[in-house]
Amino acid sequence: MAEIKEGNHKFYIGADEDNIKAVVTYMDSGENNIILDHTFVSPELRGKNIGQQLVKRVVDLLDNITKR
Repeated sequence: MAEIKEGNHKFYIGADEDNIKAVVTYMDSGENNIILDHTFVSPELRGKNIGQQLVKRVVDLLDNITKR
């Protein structure tokens, strides 16, 4: 599994935020709400459930926030 990194309102796979191979970005939308506004998975990573893994990281983040 590729390493998923956390950036500014995003989770991504790649060397750094300027060299992304897969990404999901989100924005805050009020208390305990997040809007996923963009996803991308490069052709070389497609078919490996990478998009699903990235979205799960956002869901886990929101779950941790709501448990506080």
